[in-house]
Amino acid sequence: MYARGDALMAVRFDLEGLQPIGAPVPLIENVAVGMDYGRAEYALADNGTLVYVPGSFGNSTAPQRSVVWVNRQGRETPTKLPTRAYGDLRLSPDGTRIAAGIHDQQADIWIGDLARQTLTRLTFDPTVDQAPVWMP
Repeated sequence: MYARGDALMAVRFDLEGLQPIGAPVPLIENVAVGMDYGRAEYALADNGTLVYVPGSFGNSTAPQRSVVWVNRQGRETPTKLPTRAYGDLRLSPDGTRIAAGIHDQQADIWIGDLARQTLTRLTFDPTVDQAPVWMP
C-alpha cells in the first residue's frame, strides 16, 4: 500500500521475487497528506485494519479533522474521537489505540483510545512534537 496524490493505492507484491504483481488499484481517495514531507496520513494495524485522516492540508493552518474506520469494502465509520487538527496518525499494532500529532497551538502527541473514544495528551513540552511511533 502506498499513496499517490491524495489516494491510497494497493498492489499485490511477490516477497520472493521482490516485485509487484499486477496493476495497482485505488483503495481510498481524499486522504490527508502532510505539509512537511508529503506523507499520507494513514495507518494499518497488523490485523489489516486501516484508519486515516480524510481531506488534505492545502494551507498553512491545519484544518479540523475527524478520524474514521474503513472496512475492506471501503465503507467509512466515524469514530467518536473529538474533531481536531489531526496529523501523523499511527494505529497501535493491536488496533485499539491511535497516536497522533495534533497540529494546534501546542503541536503535541495525543493517544486516542478507540474503545472508550477518549483522547489523552501524551507530550507537554513547548517544542513541536510529531511523527509518533509505537514500540513493542
